[in-house]
Amino acid sequence: MELLSSSERITPKEYDDISKSTASHILIDVREPQELEICSLSSVSKNIPYSKMNSEAVMSPLEEYFLERTKERSKTVPVYVICRRGNDSQRAVKLLQSKFSYLSLDFKDIQGGLHRWATDVDKSFPVY
Repeated sequence: MELLSSSERITPKEYDDISKSTASHILIDVREPQELEICSLSSVSKNIPYSKMNSEAVMSPLEEYFLERTKERSKTVPVYVICRRGNDSQRAVKLLQSKFSYLSLDFKDIQGGLHRWATDVDKSFPVY
């Protein structure tokens, strides 16, 4: 599935380079909590299940989280979104773009999700 333009997506290798640099960014994992227990990219990723993203109980704290990270910054904060195979993360990027367009955030999907991460970046990464 391709919902986003190429400028709204990055490859797992590109994200790997970003995560190893000192560049400030946000990583959102949109899988369910039980999936996160199996494996995750980073202990610093924020888990926001896609299935709950339309909930005010989720979006209100998320807005506060984003506001805190963008306050007093002169440049846009990159936000990378990942899921298992790359479909829910694309949907999440669309939703987040529409809900938070007034903030200095640049949402991007990590193409192919964790499955592609396991193929392109870390062959020992668990695939389920």
